[in-house]
Amino acid sequence: MKIRPGNHQHIGTRKEQQDAFAFSDLSDAAFVRHAGMLALLADGMGGLKEGGEASRLAIRAFLESYARKTPEETIDEALDRSLREANDAVHTFAAARDLVGNCGTTLVAAVVHKSGVYWTSAGDSRLYMTDGQSLTPLTEDHIYARKLEKAVEKGILDEKDALSHPEREALTSYIGDEEIAIVGKGSLAGSPEGLPGNGFMLLLCTDGLYKTLSEEKMLEVYSPDPGKWARTLVDTAVSENIPSQDNITVLCLAAGDPAPRRRRPAPRKKTVAIIAVVAILLLLAGGVLWRLSSRTDPEMPTGMAVQEETGTASSDQPGPHQPPTEEESPTPPEKPAQQEKTLPEPSKSDSVVSSKEQVRLPAKEKMSLSSFSPQETHRKGERG
Repeated sequence: MKIRPGNHQHIGTRKEQQDAFAFSDLSDAAFVRHAGMLALLADGMGGLKEGGEASRLAIRAFLESYARKTPEETIDEALDRSLREANDAVHTFAAARDLVGNCGTTLVAAVVHKSGVYWTSAGDSRLYMTDGQSLTPLTEDHIYARKLEKAVEKGILDEKDALSHPEREALTSYIGDEEIAIVGKGSLAGSPEGLPGNGFMLLLCTDGLYKTLSEEKMLEVYSPDPGKWARTLVDTAVSENIPSQDNITVLCLAAGDPAPRRRRPAPRKKTVAIIAVVAILLLLAGGVLWRLSSRTDPEMPTGMAVQEETGTASSDQPGPHQPPTEEESPTPPEKPAQQEKTLPEPSKSDSVVSSKEQVRLPAKEKMSLSSFSPQETHRKGERG
């Protein structure tokens, strides 16, 4: 199985590069046979102290932990163990400086192995898969917006309020807390050659990329060369000249032989001509049907009006040609005034969503915007 890595990054307009990344060693054939190829990426929480150090420490701890994987341990088990050891390392670092809750990083890790693809994540750094024709997200952002969206689905928060909530980008899970609030994980079984086409590409990226470029634009500049695609993605994002451009880091991992992007051929002239003829015939047929349907019914006397009943008959109603008098005009009933309801402030424990937690919100109540104020989520602010 052929695996080729590629990467590129840019500091953006920030003063410090707080993204960090790493690949496992491809030269150790014995290790690759049971552990595969690992790619991992971390984005330090730059709005908090020591964000850059937190991301570098998390990457180092994760890489060292995964390197201890044995053939008896599954890839899923090794990823889970490595993620928690990385969290312990950053938490210990923060505790020694009295920075617990104010020091952390996102992290996403992916492994390509002959048995399939495996991944784990905490935070909002993303993992995508592509065959060159479509871009499929494999991770979910751990941000407060997910909880707001659930509230909208339940009908207790207006979509407009959810979209404008000041804390919607706050992280609900990250590396460096006492416990990881949410752990994202998944896998796609089957040999890499059995996945899209004769091969595929994994894309790991920080929010500095996907908040600048749409997924359509990422796919538009796709290349089956992982190094070239990584560089093109970063250069394209930088060329947008965003005034407050975040750090950008992109990792690409090609497995097998990813196909080049196929462009849809332009329609031929003959096809266009056929479509035009069919459209004209449909218009003519529609015109004939309209003329036939608009003819006067021969059994109905000319000038006779047809009145459509809209309610039950009543002897007190005026005749069809007599408008009701002012005294007879019905008075519409007054609508009862709506009483706006709000929910109490969420508890501290409700501000962080666990993977098993359901949003406990009273049914059929409208929630005011102020009710959604996370207490323990972490604003990304000057995230690296």
